Amino acid sequence: MNEEQQIPTKVKLISALYYLGAIGMILFGAILFFAAESINFAINQISTLSFLKEIGIIFAGVIMIIYGVFLFFIGRKLEKGKNWARIIVIIIAILSLLNNLIFSVVQGHLPNIINLVIDGLIAGYLLFNTEVKEIFA
Repeated sequence: MNEEQQIPTKVKLISALYYLGAIGMILFGAILFFAAESINFAINQISTLSFLKEIGIIFAGVIMIIYGVFLFFIGRKLEKGKNWARIIVIIIAILSLLNNLIFSVVQGHLPNIINLVIDGLIAGYLLFNTEVKEIFA
């Protein structure tokens, strides 16, 4: 990114979405990590989910915290105009879009229409907008 160019507001909004996602992941991961024993007890009350163990819940919490830190880092670098961060956001948006499409087909309806629209807008904007391409070039 050239120093005289300014990051577009929409890119800053995408960064803000990544910050919010990071906060959510870190908080939910911390809940899983610190409440694993209680969650395991509740899950064991349901026989179909009894295969989950406390260590698995803790592991899931740690993975979510790591992913949350990753999302925060990517959001920060996108806001700073790093092209590699733009590429990672595009990849994440496309993978999320495909995941939501597959999940919607399996379910037989479109429960994730908002996610589909958001992921499509993010990927399309970062991929095809000429101003964004120039700034991140």
